[in-house]
Amino acid sequence: MLPRTLSLRASLHPFARLLRRDPSSSCRVFQRHSSGKRDVLASAKPVPTPKGSAALRLKPASPPSTRSDERFRKFNFQISQASGPVEIFKAPSHRSYILGAVSVATFCYLYAGYNFYTTSIDPLMQVAKWQEYTFAGICVVMAAMGTVFLRRGGNLIASITASRPQRQQTQLSIKVRRMVPFLRQREIIATPDQISFSRQLVVPHSQMSEEGRAAAQKRWESERAVSQMAFFKAPLKKTSQAFWKFFVNSRRLFTQEHFAYVKIKGQTADFRLDILGTFSSELLLLQKVALQSAL
Repeated sequence: MLPRTLSLRASLHPFARLLRRDPSSSCRVFQRHSSGKRDVLASAKPVPTPKGSAALRLKPASPPSTRSDERFRKFNFQISQASGPVEIFKAPSHRSYILGAVSVATFCYLYAGYNFYTTSIDPLMQVAKWQEYTFAGICVVMAAMGTVFLRRGGNLIASITASRPQRQQTQLSIKVRRMVPFLRQREIIATPDQISFSRQLVVPHSQMSEEGRAAAQKRWESERAVSQMAFFKAPLKKTSQAFWKFFVNSRRLFTQEHFAYVKIKGQTADFRLDILGTFSSELLLLQKVALQSAL
């Protein structure tokens, strides 16, 4: 037992001398041990949480997407250069168009109601069952046609105004006409990425000759000059133009020509934009980017 004790003391003798020379060496050894322990704990992998546990997993907040700003960068730049809101579209007068839609719808409803009453509810004369069923089917079809024409008189876009507040996204103020006159127009606020068009608003330059473009421009300028003129200065021209517009709008009720459908996210109805109105280059740029995004 004694030789082992002497050998243990002899082995510990150098460490004892070191501790005597430097009293803080023990603290250094403890610091090295604690720092090594922290490194091991930091490098250790976290224990995986079981799937069935009720631990709350917090997802990091994703930054806002800038894809829409990238696509509409040129459009936003042109709008931001203006000192105030920019009216990029203004529709022509739709009085005769709405009046024609209401008139045709009223005729269809009256025809369906009168014939259904005189053939099914209070018949003027006894007819066969198949004739009664045939007239009832015709009444249903006429009522459906009246609904179609009545819907065509609504959801007409009156104007589109674009504005870009400082450090904010571009906003589009879309005003929609109401079928009942003298009522305030409905206003819808949307962003450029929420708008989609069903077709191009103008004919591409590659598909139109110089002569046709010049003739169309001259005709539009003459029509705008007459429409801006007072009635008593040119009563014959104003009357002729009014009859021509009524005829064209009556035809457009059935053909739906010169109308482009506009869809807005968050709105269930489809709105219609009259291509015969006045629009700026910003609207053409917006339509181009929207059509490319839809592909």
